Amino acid sequence: MRVLTVVKVGGSLARGPHLRPFCRVLPETLGWSTILVVPGGGILADSVRSLSQRWRLSDATAHRMAILAMEQYGLMLTEMIPDARPVTDVHTWQRDPPRAVAVWLPARALADADSLPHTWDVTSDSIAAWVAGQLHADRLVLVKMVDGIRKQPDAPVGMYREISLATLRTLVEQGTCTEVDAHFPTILREVSIETWIVNGAYPERFRQLLQHGYTRGTRIIPHMPD
Repeated sequence: MRVLTVVKVGGSLARGPHLRPFCRVLPETLGWSTILVVPGGGILADSVRSLSQRWRLSDATAHRMAILAMEQYGLMLTEMIPDARPVTDVHTWQRDPPRAVAVWLPARALADADSLPHTWDVTSDSIAAWVAGQLHADRLVLVKMVDGIRKQPDAPVGMYREISLATLRTLVEQGTCTEVDAHFPTILREVSIETWIVNGAYPERFRQLLQHGYTRGTRIIPHMPD
Protein backbone atom coordinates (compact mmCIF):
# COMPACT_ATOMS: atom_id res chain seq x y z
CA MET A 1 0.00 0.00 0.00
CA ARG A 2 1.31 3.45 -0.92
CA VAL A 3 2.19 6.02 1.71
CA LEU A 4 -0.61 8.54 2.29
CA THR A 5 0.31 12.11 3.14
CA VAL A 6 -2.30 14.67 4.15
CA VAL A 7 -1.09 18.17 3.33
CA LYS A 8 -2.76 21.21 4.80
CA VAL A 9 -1.93 24.14 2.49
CA GLY A 10 -2.23 27.25 4.62
CA GLY A 11 -4.10 30.28 3.37
CA SER A 12 -1.10 32.38 4.38
CA LEU A 13 0.64 31.24 1.18
CA ALA A 14 -1.97 33.14 -0.85
CA ARG A 15 -0.94 36.45 0.71
CA GLY A 16 2.30 36.57 -1.31
CA PRO A 17 4.04 35.04 -4.34
CA HIS A 18 4.66 31.60 -2.84
CA LEU A 19 1.41 29.75 -3.50
CA ARG A 20 1.84 29.01 -7.19
CA PRO A 21 5.40 27.60 -6.90
CA PHE A 22 4.27 25.35 -4.07
CA CYS A 23 1.25 24.17 -6.05
CA ARG A 24 3.51 23.27 -8.96
CA VAL A 25 5.74 21.03 -6.81
CA LEU A 26 2.89 18.95 -5.37
CA PRO A 27 2.38 16.66 -8.40
CA GLU A 28 6.14 16.10 -8.56
CA THR A 29 5.96 14.22 -5.24
CA LEU A 30 3.35 11.65 -6.32
CA GLY A 31 6.09 9.12 -6.97
CA TRP A 32 6.75 8.93 -3.24
CA SER A 33 3.27 9.34 -1.75
CA THR A 34 -0.44 9.64 -2.40
CA ILE A 35 -1.39 13.24 -1.66
CA LEU A 36 -4.59 14.63 -0.16
CA VAL A 37 -4.60 18.41 0.19
CA VAL A 38 -6.67 20.04 2.92
CA PRO A 39 -7.23 23.74 2.22
CA GLY A 40 -6.63 26.37 4.84
CA GLY A 41 -8.83 29.39 5.26
CA GLY A 42 -6.50 32.37 5.05
CA ILE A 43 -8.00 35.68 4.00
CA LEU A 44 -11.42 34.10 3.52
CA ALA A 45 -11.53 32.73 7.06
CA ASP A 46 -10.20 36.03 8.40
CA SER A 47 -13.22 37.72 6.83
CA VAL A 48 -15.50 35.26 8.60
CA ARG A 49 -13.78 35.98 11.91
CA SER A 50 -14.21 39.72 11.38
CA LEU A 51 -17.90 39.38 10.53
CA SER A 52 -18.44 37.06 13.47
CA GLN A 53 -16.91 39.56 15.88
CA ARG A 54 -18.72 42.54 14.40
CA TRP A 55 -22.16 40.96 14.34
CA ARG A 56 -21.71 38.62 17.32
CA LEU A 57 -22.55 35.50 15.38
CA SER A 58 -22.97 32.20 17.16
CA ASP A 59 -20.00 29.84 17.27
CA ALA A 60 -21.94 27.28 15.24
CA THR A 61 -22.65 29.76 12.44
CA ALA A 62 -19.09 31.11 12.39
CA HIS A 63 -17.69 27.55 12.32
CA ARG A 64 -19.87 26.64 9.34
CA MET A 65 -18.90 29.83 7.52
CA ALA A 66 -15.21 29.13 8.15
CA ILE A 67 -15.58 25.65 6.64
CA LEU A 68 -17.16 27.24 3.58
CA ALA A 69 -14.12 29.54 3.43
CA MET A 70 -11.95 26.41 3.32
CA GLU A 71 -14.16 25.07 0.53
CA GLN A 72 -13.60 28.21 -1.55
CA TYR A 73 -9.84 28.07 -1.05
CA GLY A 74 -10.00 24.40 -2.01
CA LEU A 75 -11.62 25.31 -5.32
CA MET A 76 -8.82 27.79 -5.90
CA LEU A 77 -6.17 25.17 -5.11
CA THR A 78 -7.85 22.66 -7.42
CA GLU A 79 -7.33 25.08 -10.28
CA MET A 80 -3.79 26.05 -9.32
CA ILE A 81 -2.37 22.53 -8.70
CA PRO A 82 -1.64 20.86 -12.06
CA ASP A 83 -4.15 18.08 -12.84
CA ALA A 84 -5.60 18.16 -9.32
CA ARG A 85 -8.89 16.39 -8.60
CA PRO A 86 -11.53 17.74 -6.21
CA VAL A 87 -12.75 15.22 -3.61
CA THR A 88 -15.76 15.41 -1.32
CA ASP A 89 -15.94 11.80 -0.06
CA VAL A 90 -12.42 10.93 1.13
CA HIS A 91 -13.27 7.32 1.99
CA THR A 92 -14.50 6.57 -1.53
CA TRP A 93 -11.44 8.34 -2.93
CA GLN A 94 -9.07 6.35 -0.72
CA ARG A 95 -10.32 3.00 -2.01
CA ASP A 96 -8.97 3.76 -5.49
CA PRO A 97 -7.08 7.07 -5.57
CA PRO A 98 -6.07 8.26 -9.05
CA ARG A 99 -2.44 9.19 -9.64
CA ALA A 100 -3.15 12.87 -9.15
CA VAL A 101 -3.16 15.30 -6.26
CA ALA A 102 -6.55 15.28 -4.55
CA VAL A 103 -7.98 18.42 -2.97
CA TRP A 104 -10.57 17.84 -0.27
CA LEU A 105 -13.62 20.09 -0.39
CA PRO A 106 -14.80 19.67 3.21
CA ALA A 107 -18.19 21.37 3.36
CA ARG A 108 -20.37 18.35 2.60
CA ALA A 109 -18.47 15.90 4.80
CA LEU A 110 -18.34 18.23 7.79
CA ALA A 111 -22.01 19.10 7.43
CA ASP A 112 -22.84 15.39 7.79
CA ALA A 113 -20.29 14.41 10.48
CA ASP A 114 -18.42 17.09 12.37
CA SER A 115 -17.38 15.96 15.84
CA LEU A 116 -14.97 18.86 16.36
CA PRO A 117 -15.80 21.74 18.72
CA HIS A 118 -17.53 24.61 16.94
CA THR A 119 -15.25 27.36 18.23
CA TRP A 120 -12.33 29.41 16.96
CA ASP A 121 -10.04 27.01 18.82
CA VAL A 122 -10.56 24.77 15.79
CA THR A 123 -9.10 25.87 12.45
CA SER A 124 -8.00 24.00 9.35
CA ASP A 125 -5.03 22.66 11.37
CA SER A 126 -7.31 20.56 13.56
CA ILE A 127 -9.58 19.69 10.64
CA ALA A 128 -6.57 18.41 8.68
CA ALA A 129 -5.52 16.27 11.64
CA TRP A 130 -9.07 14.97 11.99
CA VAL A 131 -9.34 13.86 8.35
CA ALA A 132 -5.81 12.40 8.50
CA GLY A 133 -7.02 10.28 11.41
CA GLN A 134 -10.15 9.24 9.53
CA LEU A 135 -7.94 7.95 6.71
CA HIS A 136 -5.22 6.46 8.95
CA ALA A 137 -2.71 8.57 7.03
CA ASP A 138 0.99 7.93 7.40
CA ARG A 139 1.95 11.57 7.73
CA LEU A 140 0.40 15.00 8.19
CA VAL A 141 2.17 18.08 6.85
CA LEU A 142 1.08 21.60 7.80
CA VAL A 143 2.40 23.98 5.15
CA LYS A 144 2.62 27.50 6.53
CA MET A 145 4.68 30.65 6.16
CA VAL A 146 6.89 29.78 9.13
CA ASP A 147 9.97 27.55 9.41
CA GLY A 148 8.47 25.57 12.28
CA ILE A 149 7.52 25.99 15.92
CA ARG A 150 9.52 28.77 17.55
CA LYS A 151 11.35 28.17 20.80
CA GLN A 152 10.59 31.77 21.78
CA PRO A 153 7.44 33.66 20.75
CA ASP A 154 7.98 36.04 17.82
CA ALA A 155 11.66 35.10 17.58
CA PRO A 156 12.92 35.12 13.97
CA VAL A 157 15.33 32.26 14.68
CA GLY A 158 15.43 29.26 17.01
CA MET A 159 13.00 26.57 15.89
CA TYR A 160 12.31 23.14 17.32
CA ARG A 161 13.57 20.47 14.95
CA GLU A 162 11.58 17.88 16.91
CA ILE A 163 9.02 18.36 19.63
CA SER A 164 6.90 15.98 21.67
CA LEU A 165 3.15 16.33 21.68
CA ALA A 166 3.24 16.87 25.45
CA THR A 167 5.62 19.81 25.06
CA LEU A 168 3.53 21.24 22.24
CA ARG A 169 0.42 21.04 24.40
CA THR A 170 2.19 22.92 27.20
CA LEU A 171 3.32 25.67 24.81
CA VAL A 172 -0.17 26.04 23.37
CA GLU A 173 -1.78 26.18 26.83
CA GLN A 174 0.75 28.82 27.87
CA GLY A 175 -0.08 30.86 24.80
CA THR A 176 3.55 30.81 23.62
CA CYS A 177 2.86 28.70 20.52
CA THR A 178 0.78 30.34 17.81
CA GLU A 179 1.85 28.13 14.91
CA VAL A 180 -1.07 25.72 15.44
CA ASP A 181 -4.60 26.21 16.72
CA ALA A 182 -5.57 25.65 20.35
CA HIS A 183 -7.36 22.35 19.71
CA PHE A 184 -4.60 20.84 17.60
CA PRO A 185 -2.71 19.04 20.43
CA THR A 186 -5.97 17.41 21.54
CA ILE A 187 -6.92 16.05 18.13
CA LEU A 188 -3.34 15.00 17.37
CA ARG A 189 -3.27 12.96 20.57
CA GLU A 190 -6.41 11.17 19.38
CA VAL A 191 -5.18 10.39 15.86
CA SER A 192 -1.49 9.85 16.78
CA ILE A 193 0.09 10.75 13.43
CA GLU A 194 3.60 12.03 12.85
CA THR A 195 3.25 15.67 11.83
CA TRP A 196 5.55 18.19 10.20
CA ILE A 197 5.36 21.97 9.96
CA VAL A 198 7.10 23.11 6.77
CA ASN A 199 7.58 26.56 5.25
CA GLY A 200 5.69 26.78 1.96
CA ALA A 201 8.01 29.51 0.70
CA TYR A 202 10.57 26.75 0.09
CA PRO A 203 8.85 24.01 -1.96
CA GLU A 204 12.09 22.02 -2.10
CA ARG A 205 11.73 21.31 1.62
CA PHE A 206 8.39 19.62 1.04
CA ARG A 207 9.87 17.62 -1.83
CA GLN A 208 12.78 16.54 0.37
CA LEU A 209 10.41 15.43 3.13
CA LEU A 210 8.40 13.17 0.87
CA GLN A 211 11.45 11.76 -0.89
CA HIS A 212 13.72 11.22 2.12
CA GLY A 213 11.50 11.44 5.21
CA TYR A 214 13.19 14.52 6.68
CA THR A 215 13.61 18.20 5.92
CA ARG A 216 14.03 21.57 7.58
CA GLY A 217 10.99 22.23 9.73
CA THR A 218 9.46 20.98 12.96
CA ARG A 219 8.58 17.33 13.42
CA ILE A 220 5.86 16.72 16.01
CA ILE A 221 6.12 13.22 17.47
CA PRO A 222 2.98 11.98 19.27
CA HIS A 223 4.79 9.50 21.57
CA MET A 224 8.20 11.16 21.93
CA PRO A 225 9.50 11.15 25.56
CA ASP A 226 9.95 14.63 27.05
